[in-house]
Parts: sequence; structure tokens; C-alpha cells
Amino acid sequence: KLMFLHVNGDETPAMKRGQANAYTGEAQRLLRAESQDFFHATLAVTRKEEVTEKQLLERIDHCFVKDDIDYELQLERTDSKRLHEKGRRTSSFKGEPEGLAAQRLPTIPAHKSSKCFSTGRDALNSVAEPYGRWNWVLVRPDPDSLELVDGGCGSVDEMRECLERRQDEGLSGMVRLGFGSGRLRRTKHVFVHAIGEKVPIVSRGRAAAGRAGVGQ
Repeated sequence: KLMFLHVNGDETPAMKRGQANAYTGEAQRLLRAESQDFFHATLAVTRKEEVTEKQLLERIDHCFVKDDIDYELQLERTDSKRLHEKGRRTSSFKGEPEGLAAQRLPTIPAHKSSKCFSTGRDALNSVAEPYGRWNWVLVRPDPDSLELVDGGCGSVDEMRECLERRQDEGLSGMVRLGFGSGRLRRTKHVFVHAIGEKVPIVSRGRAAAGRAGVGQ
């Protein structure tokens, strides 16, 4: 199983945190590389004390179907070790200077947007697919334009963080949730309509009016 860990330091200034979070989707894309199309779970932590094997496994326990907890724990450790070894092999190329190997590693642009879709409809179609590139998306509550606001490869936690940064907006969206694996895997889609606490009364009414159209 692959889990994406997002460290959101609680002492990080709000502006810097927002700037860093804008690259979450791109970071997930680079970390996945060619291994697979999605992460099995996404977790966000605010302190290094939260990054322990026990706490992480307890938080993702509900995401997986388990036959035996001891076996699953051993499997998680084995997968972690395998990924670590793979990372060591791919981070350096045998017989090449260290500088050349570093040039081969992907980099995140300093100023480019992490959005990989130009329209809200394209992003919604991606989330609607069982293995689409994005797991969640937020759009303006206008059924005609469906203006794209944000989206990503994470899950509910990442979507919630985006909404927390947009308390002055009314937004609609969708999140894809996967349950089980292999032949037992099932995909569910949840429609989300969020009204921020700082949204004016008039804007609240407009957002609510467009809710039905967007949901269709």
C-alpha cells in the first residue's frame, strides 16, 4: 500500500503554508512516478511526534480491508522497506558523477500552477473516472461555467485544507473514495457543497441556488 504523508507544520506562517500547499498535487505526481496512478491513503500531520508507525497505522486503519492485523502490519513494514530500497537505487545512477545524477531528478517549478486541468468539466470528469488523475475537485457553483477553483490527488484531508483557506467563498465539488482492493475494490463519489463562514448573506443565497444545477 502507498500512503501520501503531508507535513503541515503548526508553527508555519499561514501565508507560507498556503504557498507550500499549492504544490501538493505536483509533489504527489512526482512521488508516484511510474509506480501507480493513486495513493491508497493520504494523511496530514502538524508535528513530528505524530509520525510514528503506531499512530499512522491507527489513522489509516479504516481505509483498508484486513484479514489479520499481524499480517497487515508485517506487510506494511515490508512495503516500506521495499520502497526505501527502491528510492535509494533510483536516487543515484551507478557509474555517473553525483552532479549528473542530480540533474536527472525531477524538480518542481517555482512559479507554475499545480493545476493540470484548464476547465472545471475536465477536472470533474477526471474525478469521475475510477483511476482519474485527481481524487477531488472544487468549482464555482455556476452550472453553466463550472469555473475550476482547485483540486488534487489527495483525499478528504487535502480538500478540507483547501476549503479552510477559502472561508469567504461558496463552492461545490466532488471527491472520489476507494474501498477495498483488487476484485473487491469499490469506488464511491461524494458531492460536496461548502459555504464559508465569511460568505455574505446574498452570496450564500446565490451559491445555494446553483447547488442543484452543479450536482446534476
